[in-house]
Amino acid sequence: MDKSQEKQYNSRKKKRCQNRFKISVHKFKKQLRKQLQAYLQFLQSPSQDTEQIAKEMIVMKLSKKILKIDNAILIRQECKKNLISNLVQVQKIKDNKHDDQMIIENFTPVYFNPLQIVDPQNDNSNQILSQSQVGCLSEEEARHGLFYFEDSHTLKLIHLEKDKPKTINQKKETFFHEGSDQIKKTREAFAFINIEIMNEQGQLELRHLVMGLRKGCKQIFEFDRKKNTEHILFEANKNISLSQNSAILVYKNQIIITGGEKINNKNNDLKASNQTLRFYISINKDTQRIELQHDPGFPQLKKARAKHSTFLVNDHLFVMFGNLNGYEFYDLKRGGEEFTFVKFIENYHFIKPLIIPSYQHKEQEETKMLILGEKPFLRTRSRNLQFYEMIIKLQDNQGNLTPSIVIEERFQGPEIECNFSQNYPTKKYYPNTNEWYIINEKGEYFILDLRNNLVRN
Repeated sequence: MDKSQEKQYNSRKKKRCQNRFKISVHKFKKQLRKQLQAYLQFLQSPSQDTEQIAKEMIVMKLSKKILKIDNAILIRQECKKNLISNLVQVQKIKDNKHDDQMIIENFTPVYFNPLQIVDPQNDNSNQILSQSQVGCLSEEEARHGLFYFEDSHTLKLIHLEKDKPKTINQKKETFFHEGSDQIKKTREAFAFINIEIMNEQGQLELRHLVMGLRKGCKQIFEFDRKKNTEHILFEANKNISLSQNSAILVYKNQIIITGGEKINNKNNDLKASNQTLRFYISINKDTQRIELQHDPGFPQLKKARAKHSTFLVNDHLFVMFGNLNGYEFYDLKRGGEEFTFVKFIENYHFIKPLIIPSYQHKEQEETKMLILGEKPFLRTRSRNLQFYEMIIKLQDNQGNLTPSIVIEERFQGPEIECNFSQNYPTKKYYPNTNEWYIINEKGEYFILDLRNNLVRN
């Protein structure tokens, strides 16, 4: 057999293998369709109990997702074994009128995806695990987990060790799957806020607020990690709306949302907003869920701002950078009728920077912060991450504290994406080593050593 004949033989052999693979996938899909028909016939029977019917309805709905999978090796036994246990979450809620009624409340759509299963015994390098396989998120995982978006809709959670800046076996999991119409995340509108709030026993309890789970970003949810469900706490209306590319900050028992972008109805473009929202947080004694009380008297920003950062210095709220030069501040302790706007002498253009504390003097006369972002001047902008030191002094001016800010360049970091989200956990501080583990919007991570002013991957 010469080379040309051998080449033709190998080509025909390859095609036969591909055809056999397509036939096997086609047969498996055909079996799934038969199962769905059986489920439909089962649901027509009035004698079945409500719990079983609710389960079968979810299985039928979510099984359709599997029919769309092409070019994948699907194990039928694994699918049968995990289909109901991994997909179905049915909660029994006692009603005054119908005690035994089975309903599905705020179902978190998590669907079985065979493409994401990695056997830990065969591959320890990068475990991609679905939320259902990992189980409910523990408090330890919530405290030491960081988020990033793999694409515009796929949210990833990585787990860090408690005492050193290192991931746990490179473990990742996909969080808040978009398995049904209930969840339609958008990276620019998504928020996951960890809050420690005092319960009835006088102990701090870790709770979680979530935004941007549904299209339009109109609700604020509480995520119950023990039951793996979400409950609506607040819904936007004509007077109060939620924006994307805003900045969210927690102060004591308050959550403050500043700025953002809203859709302009005239040309359907995004327009920066000066809206601010302040909610007071408490725990309902009867339901043990979070309650949000909106403060209509909280002042708006002086100027519209988006893709910015907010931080606290001695009970003063600072709103800085983004699409606008200058900053605004507000005394949260004393209150006041309006924000105060101050324009920078230099024309800074930090878009979605990360601002973290460097260290603070014992006298608290000045605070040093670190700014992580690209070069702020348009002519010299590059992809290299730049580190700037910002010194903030609050000076007494007739009973009011007025800030004085100086920004100086420190050192240059690696060439990575320089945008960071403030609205979900992207950083963790390790006080023993004085190091930060930081991840940007695209999942690129680095460790910032403040003791030696070093950056390492």
